Amino acid sequence: MTVSPLEDRVETVTAGVGRAAPAGEGRPPARQPYVPSLDGLRALAVGAVLAYHLGYLDGGYLGVDLFFVVSGYLITTLLITEADRSGRVSLRSFWVHRFRRLMPAVLVVVVAVMVATRLWMASWRWNAVRGDALATLLYVENWRQIALGESYFNGASPFRHAWSLSLEEQFYLLWPLAMVAIVAVAKHRRRACIAVVAGVGALASAVWMAYLAKGQVKEALADMTVESRDGPVEETVDRVLAAIDAHLAAEAAATETTHAPAGHTD
Repeated sequence: MTVSPLEDRVETVTAGVGRAAPAGEGRPPARQPYVPSLDGLRALAVGAVLAYHLGYLDGGYLGVDLFFVVSGYLITTLLITEADRSGRVSLRSFWVHRFRRLMPAVLVVVVAVMVATRLWMASWRWNAVRGDALATLLYVENWRQIALGESYFNGASPFRHAWSLSLEEQFYLLWPLAMVAIVAVAKHRRRACIAVVAGVGALASAVWMAYLAKGQVKEALADMTVESRDGPVEETVDRVLAAIDAHLAAEAAATETTHAPAGHTD
């Protein structure tokens, strides 16, 4: 996980984003109060991830989710403030500002890892690492891992941690586009529209994730330890497992029917 520096603190909304106040109005740059507790949350998130990698906190990787939530809140606040002040969102300024803040650090990391790869890793792995380095520079390392069928938890690439940075940058690319559309359509109840769009997006993401993970959910429920084998919890688990089994069996039957050769009968 890469911590974006001061850009997410949003202490100065007009630092590289938005347009200046019209001449003659004399308005100072819009500023947002600094909230120390948000930095505290990000520190907890980073600390949890470090503890996870050191073997002290099994669920510490959830700190990445916490960091994403805080970062998303701050970036959204920045964009809303700009829209309220100027009636628009400057995509070019926003993206250039993010690029200038993050790319220098990314370049340093990529160069350092590539040097270490040449010095200490087997030569047969150089091509794969080179591909991961390019994907990291383009902020698509998460999609590269998906395309290769790799998992962060069992991957061997030194760049596998760049998935979170890639995801963050993709958010910086797509969310401002959504904000521009909302600003163009909603002239008055802008904040309510943003809340609806964000809520629908989050719900759709959760449903899709649950659909993709239904097999893993079945295994997790099967491994549950129930204190009372005759209680309502056990009965509920049995019903859920039975429903999942029936759903998977129906899907398998439908797949077999679809792919069965012409004229085939049981």
